Amino acid sequence: MRARALAANGELAATAAAIEGCVDAVAGARVPCLHVALLLDLARLLERAGDRAAAMVEARAAGAVLAGLDVVLPPRDVALLEHLGVQLDGGCGRQPSHTATLMREDRWWEAACGESGFASRHQKELRYLAELVANAGVEQHPLDLVDRVEGVAPASTGLAAPVDRRRLGDAGEMIDSQARAAYRRRVEALRSAIDDALAAGHDRRAEDLQLELDHIVAQLAQAFGLGGRGRRASSAAERARLNVTRALRSATAKVAQALPEPGAALDRRVRTGLYCAYEPHDDDEVRWFVHR
Repeated sequence: MRARALAANGELAATAAAIEGCVDAVAGARVPCLHVALLLDLARLLERAGDRAAAMVEARAAGAVLAGLDVVLPPRDVALLEHLGVQLDGGCGRQPSHTATLMREDRWWEAACGESGFASRHQKELRYLAELVANAGVEQHPLDLVDRVEGVAPASTGLAAPVDRRRLGDAGEMIDSQARAAYRRRVEALRSAIDDALAAGHDRRAEDLQLELDHIVAQLAQAFGLGGRGRRASSAAERARLNVTRALRSATAKVAQALPEPGAALDRRVRTGLYCAYEPHDDDEVRWFVHR
């Protein structure tokens, strides 16, 4: 605020000193975007003051910080850096070749890229997708997505208190400790039997045993979550994870059917699971946005 006031009064030297103090304050902190913004402000100010050599120093410092970031700069900042002789590497400053949009119109969702597009009635899966695209780069828990899309009754309506899905119970572990031990013993026995069958030249027998082993491993993978933790049968979080994942994959498939290339780009960048997110990359040919 002080720097802006000084700049407004034309006190360029004092403004530069104030910004330099801010640059020094954040240089060691883990706020690289703020660091870059201050360096660019300082470079721009020094250029205005006629000290091009000092402006180039600050621009190079900004370029060095940007080299470790995955960001898109505004055209104004890109132009400043290029004017001061800083060539940006990687994706900094790059814009996608095409933009695609999701837009809600009354009871319809429209998806468009260039001259192509399609419309679909207001469906839940497209609302989930729009929530992710509208908050690009932000991880969202499936339960939060369900609350935003399906809604919860606010206390002020006089209706029953909203349901906190995180407090809902479950039906216990999908596989208890005894069953887990039994599965482990069976897996070890099958692996040993497969080795013996292969050593004896009984390939068909080994194949049958391998099929049984694959089936058991698939069951275990379904029953255990991240890090080997047992999944809780019928838990609210697990139901939300499965339902939101299905909805998002259905939505991206629907978009890809009508808009093959934009839909494929969208599908690559939508992450599902314990947390969901739309995570675009600077190298993407298509960037998605939401118009409400």
